[in-house]
Amino acid sequence: MDKKKLFLIMGGVILLTIFVAFYYVFNKDNEVLDGFDNDVVTSEITSFKAEEKIFVDVKGAVKKPGVYEMSSSDRVVDAIKMAGGLKSNASTNNINLSKTVSNEMVIYVFTKSEITTKVASSVPCECETITVNNCVNNGEDADNSTSDKVNVNKASKEELMKLNGLGESKAEAIITYRNNNGVFKTIEDIKNVSGIGDALFDKIKDFITV
Repeated sequence: MDKKKLFLIMGGVILLTIFVAFYYVFNKDNEVLDGFDNDVVTSEITSFKAEEKIFVDVKGAVKKPGVYEMSSSDRVVDAIKMAGGLKSNASTNNINLSKTVSNEMVIYVFTKSEITTKVASSVPCECETITVNNCVNNGEDADNSTSDKVNVNKASKEELMKLNGLGESKAEAIITYRNNNGVFKTIEDIKNVSGIGDALFDKIKDFITV
């Protein structure tokens, strides 16, 4: 075999080797990119959002009041646990413990005596407070004209049953509604409770407040 043919053969082998090498590298890169699954990326982003850190202010009848760093997937009950748990005189009758916390939320846990007196009505609420009922801005006293009315946001079952036409089942329905949906913003909102229609509302509207 002469040198010219040998040179051509060697050149062909070298070119083929280079071609195979480039083909391998190119497809290797594609495999890496193909393996970058969009579902995985979406899952990671979702996971990051689920673990977003927020700050919640826990006040009132808890052992360690303060501002706590939490995850956006945590619940009110978790915030209370982080604050050392409830004091012996605390009441959670007006708190939805299963509510998801949000950034800058204020959780105020009343004492049993505050729930049944007018102390709660004088708590200022200039930020989102999920448990303060009938609060008055700037800490001003509540209107004395409502002192003889039943506050549907704070009244016990027994107090609600004193209203004309409200039996035990409707009183319990009111308490269940406010625990699950939050406080009544107007007295008309009580008509959202199952079993309380216009006729019954007309009987009690002059004797209730929020």
